[in-house]
Amino acid sequence: MKSSVYFLPCQAGKIVKDKLVILLKKTGWIGSMAPGALVAIKLHFGEQEKPGPIHPAYVAQFTKDIKSRNGKPFLVETSTLYAGRRSTAYDHLLLAYEHGYTYEAVRAPIIMADGLRGQARTKVAITGQHFKEVEVASDVRVYDSLLTLSHVTGHVLCGLGAAIKNLGMGLASRAGKRAQHSALKPTVIKDKCIACNRCNEWCPANAIGVRHRGEKALIDPALCIGCGECLTVCPSGAVAFDWNADQVKFQEKMAEYALGMVTGREEGIMHVNFITAVTRDCDCMGKGSTTYFDDIGVVASRDPVAVDQAAADLVNKKYGKDFFREMYPEIDYTIQLRHGEKIGLGSREYELEEV
Repeated sequence: MKSSVYFLPCQAGKIVKDKLVILLKKTGWIGSMAPGALVAIKLHFGEQEKPGPIHPAYVAQFTKDIKSRNGKPFLVETSTLYAGRRSTAYDHLLLAYEHGYTYEAVRAPIIMADGLRGQARTKVAITGQHFKEVEVASDVRVYDSLLTLSHVTGHVLCGLGAAIKNLGMGLASRAGKRAQHSALKPTVIKDKCIACNRCNEWCPANAIGVRHRGEKALIDPALCIGCGECLTVCPSGAVAFDWNADQVKFQEKMAEYALGMVTGREEGIMHVNFITAVTRDCDCMGKGSTTYFDDIGVVASRDPVAVDQAAADLVNKKYGKDFFREMYPEIDYTIQLRHGEKIGLGSREYELEEV
């Protein structure tokens, strides 16, 4: 059965803010919301030198519409597995405020779903290939409704980052994030390593680097969290993954965690993907990245698989070829979509309606 996906194209290169309300109304999600519902809005607040990809003004438009239905919106995030300013609630919240996601701007508070130190978690039973239960941030299961706002980008580990990643990785507990990354262990190709130690500068876990003068970089597997930062910053291509095995497990596990977020509450969840400033690297990378084509627009659906499939199709149509495979030829990003469909997360078949 085909899922409904609604598409709001950019006009004159910009998203018309007021039309975001029409987009949500088209989906029927706003109309089905119970009065007084607690509505979590999941998005990314950016990194230290990289503002959040979805402007606070757009977020404010969504909170305004939710409040018009007597809903109680709030922004939600979780702590990251890797070190940095998003690894604890205190620093993460300060970063969000610095990037403009204040109450005055978005008209909603921010609540960290996994507590002050990222340790608050709960288990959810699912029917998956890799997991029979998943560990998610503890507050996730008590929301009345959930709206995911995802920025569509490439991704160093799964090729495509959008709604499935925002759900599966973004709302997992620290233990859940670790479980998804567990199969990803990079290696150093000694002949290619130039001992510049750039990998150590970017590694959040201090798991890789040149330990002694005159030696090549080494990886401590006990410390490595499989985040892939070393792969993206190595100037000589000396860091590698076994993509044939690793990417399949990683993407399938991510899709199964996304299933844990929606199981039993599918009608209360809406997914909105912003296909704007699409880059090769995801927003978690602490560096700038080239935008390859003009903004396309916004897609929305109750189905996370369909909304990601539609976003990928629109990107590839705009680019003229498969953008995500060209950016990461060793990664098959459709694994997450195919596995998501297989386990009942959603459908890759969709009908696109322009708003």
